[in-house]
Amino acid sequence: MSDRAQQRREARDLLTALKAGSTDRVRSLVSTTFERSGSLLYVVSHLVDTARAEVEDMWFRGELGFVEVRQMMRQLEVTVSDFAQRLPTRQVPTRQCSLISTDAISGEICKRLLEEDGWKVKDLEPGETAGRASGMPGIWRQLVVLVGDAGVAGRDMRSAVSSLQALGCRVLVVASGHWAQAGHWQQLGADACASDGRTMLLLARKLHSAESTFSISEVARTLRVTPHTIRAWERRYNLPGPVRDKGAQRRYSVEDVQLLIRVSHVATVHGNSLRLASLKAQGLLLDYEPNVRNWDTVPTIGSAATPGQEWRRVADAVPELMMLVDREGTIVDCNIATARMRDTVRENIRGTRLTDLVIDYDRAKAVRLYRPALSRRDAWELRLRSADDNQEVVAFDSRVVAGDRSELLGLIGRVIPVAELASAAQV
Repeated sequence: MSDRAQQRREARDLLTALKAGSTDRVRSLVSTTFERSGSLLYVVSHLVDTARAEVEDMWFRGELGFVEVRQMMRQLEVTVSDFAQRLPTRQVPTRQCSLISTDAISGEICKRLLEEDGWKVKDLEPGETAGRASGMPGIWRQLVVLVGDAGVAGRDMRSAVSSLQALGCRVLVVASGHWAQAGHWQQLGADACASDGRTMLLLARKLHSAESTFSISEVARTLRVTPHTIRAWERRYNLPGPVRDKGAQRRYSVEDVQLLIRVSHVATVHGNSLRLASLKAQGLLLDYEPNVRNWDTVPTIGSAATPGQEWRRVADAVPELMMLVDREGTIVDCNIATARMRDTVRENIRGTRLTDLVIDYDRAKAVRLYRPALSRRDAWELRLRSADDNQEVVAFDSRVVAGDRSELLGLIGRVIPVAELASAAQV
């Protein structure tokens, strides 16, 4: 069996086991993959990161709920973390770094990956970051790795990052999958962010040596292909080429590397041709699903410009978020609960775009509610920005309703409680 077919089968078997909640099967797959490869990085990149990409795609398509996503990934991360703790450190450390983790499981996996790559890692507690770092030798302050999920970008961590950088530290944020975007890690002022194991190790080496780009040989080793293969991909499939240095040598940025990783993922796991994979990875191939129409329309609620006082009286009486959206995604009206979440008045929300309320990563998913046409959906989950720049995960039901002048989309959303989200991530 070819390596690509083997990886595709492993990914399929792993997703099946995660959906079924079969812990024993997940453990067996992790153990078998490590025995075959002999590398924890291979396990993380071809099981954990691959599964995360697939699970996030299922969430984006509305096939999984947010709580289910967290439960499935936590099950896998706990299994890999338990397995990694039993592995001996094989390499003699050649570099040192400090690690701060707001999530014990993710932190353990990241630490073991670094150790396998030849790093000696010193743990720091989030609450004592600056104080401990100031008393450490400079060799431990050269690189600080900050590991977590979207919560790692909270306001309480911004001052810690600034304090570390004032001490001469370079800070690398590791936030897995779409949490790298959802967490607004850029607001931390960190030097770089990685969303998968391979990119994390590449960036760690570069930040440690004060470089910012990668050679084609480094990228090829990360993807487990030859430099000739990468050059062929760029030439045949119109992938954006990297910048070149004064010697005309290719120098790849983090974004360049992650694009190539996405191409490899789509081709390997989905079995697509490289030409199709390159289009999907660049977002040039959009899969519009058939519009699901259900004409359970309600009585006329007024014109598209003025929904009417009757609608408002009903909407303001319920605690859920309610909005009316037109064909262009403009919010025609909303209820008081929606305005309170944004800590504003209703008039400031009317006339804005629905996509302006959600985090950047979820904008494309929000657009699918009204493009190519208004659609009925149940439990369509989006992450909305609140007034204090935190996030609320909201499950929306949408229905096409009739206005005087045109159809509108009625949205009613249930905020998923923080306790429910937290319990999904419990070990």
